[in-house]
Amino acid sequence: MPAPGYQRNVRSRMKIVDKLNGLKPCFHGSITQEGVLDFSTNIYPVSPPDEITAEIVKALDDVGRYPDSESSMLREEISRKYDVLPEGVIVGNGSTELIRFIGFCFGSDGISFIPQPTFGEYEYSILLYGGRVVSARIPEENNFVLTGEVLGEMPANTGLVFLCNPNNPTGRVIPKNTIYSFLEETNDKDILVVIDEVYYELSDSYSLIEKTAEFENLIVLRSLTKAYGLCGLRIGYAIANKRIIEILDKARPPWNVNVITQKAALACINHHYIKEIEKESKKSKEVLRQELEKFPLRIYPSETNFLLVNIKETGYSSPQFTRLLLNKGIYIRDCSSFPYLDEDYVRIGVKTSRMNEILIEKLEEVLGE
Repeated sequence: MPAPGYQRNVRSRMKIVDKLNGLKPCFHGSITQEGVLDFSTNIYPVSPPDEITAEIVKALDDVGRYPDSESSMLREEISRKYDVLPEGVIVGNGSTELIRFIGFCFGSDGISFIPQPTFGEYEYSILLYGGRVVSARIPEENNFVLTGEVLGEMPANTGLVFLCNPNNPTGRVIPKNTIYSFLEETNDKDILVVIDEVYYELSDSYSLIEKTAEFENLIVLRSLTKAYGLCGLRIGYAIANKRIIEILDKARPPWNVNVITQKAALACINHHYIKEIEKESKKSKEVLRQELEKFPLRIYPSETNFLLVNIKETGYSSPQFTRLLLNKGIYIRDCSSFPYLDEDYVRIGVKTSRMNEILIEKLEEVLGE
């Protein structure tokens, strides 16, 4: 006797759950114990200026009302900033929510191509909705720069591609000529390409937002949580051809961005303080790199505000190394959960000068023991 329909559905869903359970979980950014400095996240630890904080406090008066479900004012402001149509902008509860929308709308059928190592949410969001993922290794031998050779491993029947630029956890920027050639090639083949630019503001990268008018297959993701110090409020946006945005919008739940977040984002989007943070972060990064090079560590080149580090010469594995530093009050990212990385890698976020100094002091204690 055949199983009832609901049982078949449960079994089908459980196969997806099994695939998701097969992904290595990542634990970072969740340490809240007192006295621990968090270097595991890619966020520069700044507080918004007083005028932005004042807008957030003022927005508390509106918590008894439903938020604008369309985030209309914020979308208008984003469209003016980048000279795109408001219909080509969608706002999400963080860029991660938008990645889920993309997985649901475009990744559930066929093959998605993801060069690795990179942000694990891309693969998760494809597998969650029953899609297939094909990966290609970004080689360490080239200091983790994504090349045309790696992109050339994309299967012919690919429908969706995720690329992070600058990439997480490597911090590397895709060469312009490589990505432009790839966009031209995929546009002709009707392959949707997602470029995740959430680390753009604190990087030496370029943006492809203006290319969304030229390439109808391009989606660019941005975030206001990383550089603007709004991580706890969750706000991201995507810019693309309006037909793509219309499809994504059908997957968006109503009122997905709360009133406080919308007001905070409006206050931040054109605020000059991001330039000050960018300048401070770059200076802090160079000093940190110089200090780290005094230890038996290999620090890879990075175009953004975090550093991928090979710790093999220390004699510790990444779980051991992470635990030793945590015992000293320093939390860094164990990168063994990333595909094609192993227990020789950690990621260190660039923080304020004083925080970086404490990190170096604790490293001296750990590696001197």
